[in-house]
Amino acid sequence: MKSEAIPNFNSIADVFDNYKKLSSKIQFEGRVYKYMNVSFQGDVHKYIYRNEVERHNLVITGIDDEVISVVGIYSVGALAI
Repeated sequence: MKSEAIPNFNSIADVFDNYKKLSSKIQFEGRVYKYMNVSFQGDVHKYIYRNEVERHNLVITGIDDEVISVVGIYSVGALAI
């Protein structure tokens, strides 16, 4: 079985420019974030990744295959979007 490479991003701008598709994990600023959830509002989707140790969420919003925003949100509990 072939292992899947984890996409690696160094900054918010790097995610904005290079995020291509949903992945079960991504590496952001040297830490692994796990995919948690997706929400849809019309054509807009929000992928939510979380690093539990840092209590940090990364929300990647897009339309089709284009990223329109990337936001980091610190949250002790689950993220409500």
